[in-house]
Amino acid sequence: MTQIYSYTTVPQVSDAYYHALLDFLRHSLSDDLLQQLGVSLGVISKGPLPVAEYLLLVDIANQQLDDDWGIDLGLRFRPATYGILGLLPLHCENLLEALGMVLKFESLVHDLGTSHVTNLGSGQGSKIQFSWQSHINNPVQRKAVMQSVLAGMQQFSSWLTGSAILFESLILPTPCHHEWLNTMGVTPVIKAGTLEFQVSQQALMKPIPQADKDLKNALLNSAQLMMDKKQPVFIKKMLAWLDKCLIDHECTLEQAAVLLGISARTLQRHLQAYGISYQQLLVNFRKNKALVLLNHSHKNIMQVAAELGFKEQSSFSSAFKSWFGQSPMSYLKNNNTHHKGR
Repeated sequence: MTQIYSYTTVPQVSDAYYHALLDFLRHSLSDDLLQQLGVSLGVISKGPLPVAEYLLLVDIANQQLDDDWGIDLGLRFRPATYGILGLLPLHCENLLEALGMVLKFESLVHDLGTSHVTNLGSGQGSKIQFSWQSHINNPVQRKAVMQSVLAGMQQFSSWLTGSAILFESLILPTPCHHEWLNTMGVTPVIKAGTLEFQVSQQALMKPIPQADKDLKNALLNSAQLMMDKKQPVFIKKMLAWLDKCLIDHECTLEQAAVLLGISARTLQRHLQAYGISYQQLLVNFRKNKALVLLNHSHKNIMQVAAELGFKEQSSFSSAFKSWFGQSPMSYLKNNNTHHKGR
């Protein structure tokens, strides 16, 4: 059930997700102050927006609001905040199926991070572990967004079944003193850069009362069409090829063009139409897969480097540090509880 990595080429947020934060700011601050800070209130944006525009609002909230405002934002999220991804789970059979929809269609809402779900154990006492890996480098921005994701996910179960799921364990990236946490009945563990919680699989089997199979299938078809539009077939084909062949081949632009049966120049034009170059696509692929392999496999750093097409571990370490501001070893020490001793 684990989502491997995001295939998004140009990081975006949906207009509904952007406006949820903007409405929260308008509720918390005056319109005059927001306009003084450069926020445009007269134009209602439609369609996807660059992640950078969303993070500008996050910066304003960090400057003007209490330290744990991200929790307050997440508690205000409603199904409409997530667009079609807010409607689709309402018609799933249970929370576990709904969570699978989140994994599959998360990038329709935002490219701020990637969800991962892992089954722990089997049988009656089995648990589901949810973790969220942020793609945001700035730690102050990352903290607020992680808090909103945490509160939003917990609210999600309330909308679907009428009662919120209870965390059996919780790991937060930084201390949080919001009173909402007191209702969780669990003491958080603090681990830099990590948002993770566990719930019993039995709790996720709780049925969703309003589930409608026919409506679910119609929404599922619409969501898939939206994903196909967001991720064109030729890019999906290239990424699947990289996933399979990068470990043994250099995977150049020219080789990708041969794969697609077009010229290298034509491929460049196609990529430019989606606002990305081949090199950027390759880097994005490596960045996302590096995080997944380090977090969710038992491969050591040398093996991860090889799988990403790096001939030397030192080259991979240098690239990783340029991407995330720390070495792979430091990342493992700071962010991972599952790979000790590597």
